[in-house]
Amino acid sequence: NRKFESMRERKRDTSILNEMEQLVDKKELTELTKMVKTSNFICTFCFKKFNSAQSLGGHQNKHREERLQEK
Repeated sequence: NRKFESMRERKRDTSILNEMEQLVDKKELTELTKMVKTSNFICTFCFKKFNSAQSLGGHQNKHREERLQEK
């Protein structure tokens, strides 16, 4: 009865989202969602934040000289 469980889970998730929407207005919810989704990748040299691993990797190439000096 996986299908039944899935329907139950979907109802529960929808219920939780409805409760959240009642507690927080839409604009604030959008801003909070953006905050959670962004800046998951942080440069260990300068602590700059990036939205993707690819962006971070490209940025870290700029620190190549610093990495070589540390060795």
